Amino acid sequence: MKKLNKQNIEEIQFLTKDLKVLYVEDDRDVRNKFSAVLDNIFNNVKVCVDGRDAIQKYTIDYNQKIFYDIIITDMYMPVVDGIELSKFILQQNKQQKILAISAYNDSDILESIINSGITNYIQKPVKIGKLLEVVHTIATDIKMEKEEKNEKIQTHNYLKNFDFNTGFKNINSLYTDLNNSDDKNIIIIEIKNFHKLQTIFTIDEANIIIQEFEQNLKIYTKNNTSIYKESSNKFIYLIDKASNLEQTINKLECELQDNRLHTVIGASKDNTNLLGTANMALNSASQKGFKHKIYTSELDLTHEYKNNERMCYIIDNAIEHNNVFPVFQPIYDKSKNIIKYEVLMRISNICNGEEKVFYPGDFLKISMQSNRFHELSFILINKAFEALQNSTKQFSLNISYDDIKNDILITEIENQIIKHKNIGNRLILEILETNDIEDYEVIKKFITRFKKYGVQIAIDDFGSGYSNLNHIINFHSDYIKIDGSLIRNIQKDSTSFTIVKSIVSFAKELGIKTIAEFVETKIIFDTLKTIEIDEFQGYYLSKPLRAIFKE
Repeated sequence: MKKLNKQNIEEIQFLTKDLKVLYVEDDRDVRNKFSAVLDNIFNNVKVCVDGRDAIQKYTIDYNQKIFYDIIITDMYMPVVDGIELSKFILQQNKQQKILAISAYNDSDILESIINSGITNYIQKPVKIGKLLEVVHTIATDIKMEKEEKNEKIQTHNYLKNFDFNTGFKNINSLYTDLNNSDDKNIIIIEIKNFHKLQTIFTIDEANIIIQEFEQNLKIYTKNNTSIYKESSNKFIYLIDKASNLEQTINKLECELQDNRLHTVIGASKDNTNLLGTANMALNSASQKGFKHKIYTSELDLTHEYKNNERMCYIIDNAIEHNNVFPVFQPIYDKSKNIIKYEVLMRISNICNGEEKVFYPGDFLKISMQSNRFHELSFILINKAFEALQNSTKQFSLNISYDDIKNDILITEIENQIIKHKNIGNRLILEILETNDIEDYEVIKKFITRFKKYGVQIAIDDFGSGYSNLNHIINFHSDYIKIDGSLIRNIQKDSTSFTIVKSIVSFAKELGIKTIAEFVETKIIFDTLKTIEIDEFQGYYLSKPLRAIFKE
């Protein structure tokens, strides 16, 4: 600091006016004189008579969230000297500014001061000019640190409430604004093909497309404070209750029209759950292929959401407590002899001391959405193989395309076959026919992998709408299980009868056996026999069993 002048002194006074100082000195005369000097520099100075007094004062204040900006302490004091005091304080607060004052200036003293963590030092007798120079340095550092801290806080608060790239408010701001207002309608805009953009375009090109969309949204709304960015592809627009919601949506769709983007809008006026009901409308529009939908009570999914949440709990509980188990539906020949079993999954939950059993229709979809289905399958496979090792009958397991792609699950089936030597040549894997099959080579490799163990292959739900005659050949099928929708109507619907008869005919030509599912009445059973179906299963013959019949 250059030679002191009025401007320098005013600057020091400005820097120090809000600083809180703790001064420690055991010599009463020095303490009184120096305290008077400090009072002319700082507005808030507390004084302690020695190191022990300072430790007590500092501890009490620190615990009460009273913090000092600067500690000014003599180095040589009885009982607790300045070095010990400084070490104690820096253990509490590593950032604490400490100014050491000492009557000595040898290298050992300086080394002790430095090693204690003190960075500012003045030698006695203290000269006012030197004191002001050091105070100016410390106060400037404190000011910069506080400014940096405030800037970080402001940045944190901004990022907490705003999207950094667009300046739109974020989901946290939305929750706050919704809680503070009940005179709004809400519009949710979702870019449905967001993830496909980077496949069609380069990453940079895709980003430009999204930025153009965001810019158009800013221009249309004219007020960024009413736009919220929930995620990369989801934006929310709050409008006044008095606005015409349908007209606003139509104008918005026109302004945001971009052939490269597939946008869907969900909106709501329902203040009881504005965001939730708008999302229900959005889901409905997406599922039904509409450009937009405004919430009505017919779209309410609250009950479904609660049921789904309850089922997630039941699934988790079944996995945790091993309440996943197989049931065995007998499959019969024409003479009503049991020739094999289909293994089906059930889970149970104990409520008020009673067991309630749940069927795949209750939990299958939810278990897949929550990524728990493969865990259920693991338990089922292990229990099924254990149960069937004491039987001589064939048995079948259902396998989906997703299952086939899960090498951990498929390896577990293979391990069970290896473990139970008498089961491989009795196992039938039923591959479900769906439109989800993307890579037929994966299925071919899967079939080859298991055929070496004597495993047979069935095509499940054949005739369901996804059927492909090439599957029968490419999959080296041993069985065709005809879809239940055809079997149920066979005695009433001539088309179903003709389709089933045709399937049986070409299956026989290829040497493939046919199995009819959902044989629910004697009339259906007798009709199927006339067209020479090979095997039958359904409630007319037997419901699924908890245990296999003893042989």
